Amino acid sequence: SSVKSSVTLDDKSIATRIDTSTNTNTKTDTNINNDTEGKILALIQQKPESTLEDMMNATGLSKSGVRYALSRLRESGKVTREGTRKNGKWVIIQ
Repeated sequence: SSVKSSVTLDDKSIATRIDTSTNTNTKTDTNINNDTEGKILALIQQKPESTLEDMMNATGLSKSGVRYALSRLRESGKVTREGTRKNGKWVIIQ
């Protein structure tokens, strides 16, 4: 003898479960990025020759996190890099 059991969920409870599992707070993400970008800008202002490692230490981010923040700063026209990879410096664009 085999026993079969089934669970039925109405459409509303499935939709609610999906909504809560995919909910993101973009405002918080933006604030975190703005704080990080502010720290990086402050570091560049004090030490234009800052390395990724310097920025990692100042922000507590990983290397990829710092690279992402720098790409956002570059795309928004706030910073640029002058010179070579080894002997270059960051420049804040006003």
